[in-house]
Amino acid sequence: MANMENLLVHESSLRTLARRLVVDNADAEDLIQETWLQALRQPPEGVERLRGWLAVVLRRKWKRTLHRRRARREREVIAFMAGGALDSTNLAMDELHRRSVRNALQGLIEFLPEKHGHAIQLHYFEGRSIQEIALGQGVRDSTVRTWLHRGITRLRLRLDESRGGNRERWVGRV
Repeated sequence: MANMENLLVHESSLRTLARRLVVDNADAEDLIQETWLQALRQPPEGVERLRGWLAVVLRRKWKRTLHRRRARREREVIAFMAGGALDSTNLAMDELHRRSVRNALQGLIEFLPEKHGHAIQLHYFEGRSIQEIALGQGVRDSTVRTWLHRGITRLRLRLDESRGGNRERWVGRV
């Protein structure tokens, strides 16, 4: 059974792993704390492989966090493109509809300037923060925000055009 002393022996390796997975130190600390909590609440059977078990727990928590962020960003991009006018019914789309919207948006993203499309893909579909994108591209956060804004604006215009100028049709309220 794991006790706090056995866990703390692996703190350094856990911290290294968390910082490799996320850019933000606060996010890394959150992952570590959640991992400690799970280890204390549901300790593994033995301590001989505690380091590996802790790493698996931390990676699973990280993946769940990415999944939640990705789902939230998908809802946000749909709401943002609709001008923030979506109600809770529209945000609670079934999975099939969400996939079709995602596929349609990704098809339209291909027609955007590369930097705009890439920023939208990373931010809204892969759950990367503006800071992570900026760091990866070697630009300032404000530049990434500009790319996202311009890309979303162009996507809205293309969607409006594809629906005869009727935003109601692509928002899904008709």
